[in-house]
Amino acid sequence: MSSISSARRAAPLRRAWSLAAALALVACSPDSSRNPLAPPTRVLSAANVALPLHGTVDMTTKSMQPLGPSSAFAYSEGTGTATHLGRFTASSDLTVDFATLAGISRWTLTAANGDVLTATTTGQATPNSDGVTLTVVESATITGGTGRFAGATGSFRLECSSNQATGVSTGSFDGIITLAK
Repeated sequence: MSSISSARRAAPLRRAWSLAAALALVACSPDSSRNPLAPPTRVLSAANVALPLHGTVDMTTKSMQPLGPSSAFAYSEGTGTATHLGRFTASSDLTVDFATLAGISRWTLTAANGDVLTATTTGQATPNSDGVTLTVVESATITGGTGRFAGATGSFRLECSSNQATGVSTGSFDGIITLAK
């Protein structure tokens, strides 16, 4: 009777050891796709990938304040359309040196839902032969924002035509944006 009792107690133990051995073999398998114990493969989300950023913008200078004999501060507002933003409103604070036609600015782009994308730029203007318009090229660094743009990074290049008589500028931009989530 004791040998039958020992056999009954040993059966669950043998099953447990068999299961443990099978799991160990699977865990040591070189085929990780069949390995249930292997950590899942990391999947990059769109938040980890540099995405293309393209858009157009129309701006109007609303005010200009002299800062000295050859520099000024200009505030502009406008609208545009861009990937990842859709239709947006824009504002720009620009400090320009009239002697070199170089400037630095801070941009705020606000999407229709209120999410904000911010950027800083350095730019250079070149007079056109008509004596009225300038071709302006700005290099922008995305500095973050709010909502889906909180922690965003990236850069873009803005090229526009600026009419000095009317204060109206029209341009387009291309670059990359990395959304942080």
